Amino acid sequence: MSKAFGVVGGYVAGSKSLIEYLRQMARPFLFSSAVTPPDVAACIAAVKVLEASDELVKQLWENTRYFKERMKSLGFDVGHSETPITPVMLGDEKLARAFSGRAFEEKVFAQAI
Repeated sequence: MSKAFGVVGGYVAGSKSLIEYLRQMARPFLFSSAVTPPDVAACIAAVKVLEASDELVKQLWENTRYFKERMKSLGFDVGHSETPITPVMLGDEKLARAFSGRAFEEKVFAQAI
């Protein structure tokens, strides 16, 4: 849900046997907790916004295209992502942290990974 709705958490849809198997065997599940009520409320609000209009989605894709084109024109490697989540591969951890910090100063959250 973090990528679709901007909140933490997630879910798995599947058969009862699949869900039970994952509950018993999926290691990350063992250390997870339930989605919080505020996160559920945020998801519901996000769905309502998306159902009301497609303008925000159109703007997101327009911004994504612009960002990728500009970054490429400046010589950055933005990979081949077909989603608005755009990696900027810098190849150096220290440089990535500096880039992330500078982006944050410009009110852009770009987590160095």
